[in-house]
Amino acid sequence: MHSDPIEVRIASVDDAGEIARVIVASWRSSYRGIVPDEALAKLSVEERSRMWGAILSERKGAAFVASRDSEVVGTAHIGPGSDPATYELFCIYVLEEEWGKGIGARLLQSAMDEARKSAGGRITAWVLLDNARARRFYERMGFEIDSEPVPSRWPGMQQIRYGISLRSAQ
Repeated sequence: MHSDPIEVRIASVDDAGEIARVIVASWRSSYRGIVPDEALAKLSVEERSRMWGAILSERKGAAFVASRDSEVVGTAHIGPGSDPATYELFCIYVLEEEWGKGIGARLLQSAMDEARKSAGGRITAWVLLDNARARRFYERMGFEIDSEPVPSRWPGMQQIRYGISLRSAQ
């Protein structure tokens, strides 16, 4: 029986294009029916690749990639939040064909471990109110809603913040 081991590691600048590819594909599958189709159609791997190249070269927070057979299938990015004791999970995405295989949980665990090293006491993540799948993921991982809904970057849509104590999530 052939096993498909997943490797999770800190991302490097060389991963920018693969991270962009995963994020664009994931947005198109994760946000289908939630975010307007025209907004999803406009997403550009090239534009995202430049953005991620800058983020990774400036070392803003910590980014992770999950790969199978050297192909990136998921990514996560964390950094300091508005409160010095809080880290924010800026994004976590896994390719649709890899959903339900524990890759998101592995990426999230790596992000939480990194935040703990930096004396983070809590980690938070903003989620579109209508993104039921993402909300179930965070709830399964022990996160709880810790804000009222607020407007999101998408007109007419709201988001909520989830959070978890890094001490209790060990």
